[in-house]
Amino acid sequence: MEVSREEYLLHLRREIAMTYNHFYQNYGIENSPNFWTEPIGNISPLDFLKERTDKKIIKTKIIHALAKEYGVIDSFDFEEFKSDWKKYNNDRSKRHEKGNVIYGSINMDIPSYYHYLLTNLEIQVKEKIIREEFSPDNRAMNDFYEQIKYSAFTYFDKIDVETFGFKYNSISYDSAEEEIKKVMKLLNMGYSMNDVSKKYPKGEFSQKVFYDSVPIYGEDNPDEIIKRIATTLSSGEYKIASVQEGIYVVTITNTPIQKIKTFEEVEKEVLYRYQNKKYIELLAYLADNAVLNKHQHNYASISPKDF
Repeated sequence: MEVSREEYLLHLRREIAMTYNHFYQNYGIENSPNFWTEPIGNISPLDFLKERTDKKIIKTKIIHALAKEYGVIDSFDFEEFKSDWKKYNNDRSKRHEKGNVIYGSINMDIPSYYHYLLTNLEIQVKEKIIREEFSPDNRAMNDFYEQIKYSAFTYFDKIDVETFGFKYNSISYDSAEEEIKKVMKLLNMGYSMNDVSKKYPKGEFSQKVFYDSVPIYGEDNPDEIIKRIATTLSSGEYKIASVQEGIYVVTITNTPIQKIKTFEEVEKEVLYRYQNKKYIELLAYLADNAVLNKHQHNYASISPKDF
């Protein structure tokens, strides 16, 4: 499957921010006139960027090939894609001119349209492959459940939690960070949460009970974060929870009994996990065995001028 320079650059440009971040996080290197070509360690940022792009290209072409194999599309041709993109924008513009409601921007740029189609195509491909190739029998399902039940389906029915800390509306962020360290020292010396709360009038002491049967929604929900931390604690152990509203020390006051959900309770999730695992393994196998033949002159000529 041929990949034109133009299609390759659509993928490459999406990896630029990640490349900047990689070299800043790992080497403290910021953007500069020689950033892309100066070797850092064993590789230049430009070559690192190309390697990331190569992996994206391989996955994309695997999706295109599977889509054709499983009858989701007849084929993928980049020039035809560009014609479809122009038609898509033209149709939206005409509908907008007629006063029809158009959601989102009237015109979509070519990178956004490309990745929009690719995302939707992979969803269709995955659904079809899972339906046709990965329908396990009861034995396979039970075997898979046994493999993952301890990591995926263990839970604590009830956890009693105590917290003490500081809300940022009552104390500054920096002061709260310093005070929570002092609180941890006192707790590790044997003071109880209740004792410590009396020494810090600006602090907030609370007792909570969490039940596994009562879900807490939202990854940024303070109670969800505190509950998640509490499930990792042993009785008498303390951990710090930093949430949007403040910073707290968390401990548990009971020894929760760990339980495992039965196969019957989680059968649908077992099936989802099984099929998802098989699909990921299929993509990994195809990627490991894919061959990327590069036109060396064209490949080497890609430079920062292209982005």
